[in-house]
Amino acid sequence: MPTRSKLSPAQRKLLSSQPIARLATSAASGEPSLVPITFILSDDRILIVIDDKPKSGKTLRRVQNIRENNSVAVLIDHYEDEWTALWWLLIRGAGEILEFEEFSEQQQLKIPSTFRKKYRQYEELSFTDRTFISITIEVVSSWRFDSA
Repeated sequence: MPTRSKLSPAQRKLLSSQPIARLATSAASGEPSLVPITFILSDDRILIVIDDKPKSGKTLRRVQNIRENNSVAVLIDHYEDEWTALWWLLIRGAGEILEFEEFSEQQQLKIPSTFRKKYRQYEELSFTDRTFISITIEVVSSWRFDSA
C-alpha cells in the first residue's frame, strides 16, 4: 500500500488489535535500538507507558534516545507459514517523553482504561506517577502479500 500520513480505518483497526509492536529509536550518535513494546492508539498517537517490568535501574535507552533524537519508527507485522497471510505496518513519527499530568483531564480518564482493557496486566498499575512515550504519527507504510 502506498505511503500516507494518516492511518486508514483498516490500518487503525489492525494496529489497535495487535498486542505488541517493535519500537525503533536511535541515539544522537546514530546508534540504533529496537525493543518490543505494549501500546495503545489514542487518536493519531501511539502511547507507551513505562511500567513495572524489570528495568536496568537507569534511564531507559529508548527514553534517552527520544530525548536526543525524536525520530522513531514502530513496526507491527504478521508471519505465517502460509505466505499469503503475511503483512506489515510501519509507522514513522516524532516521539516525546510525557508525564501523566501533562495529558488533558479527558486523556487522564481515558488512557488508563484503554490500557487496562487491552492488557489485563495493567489492572493494578497506577498511571498517575508514570512516564509515557507519545508518538505522533507522521508517515504510514504497509504491505500485504495478497495486495500485490
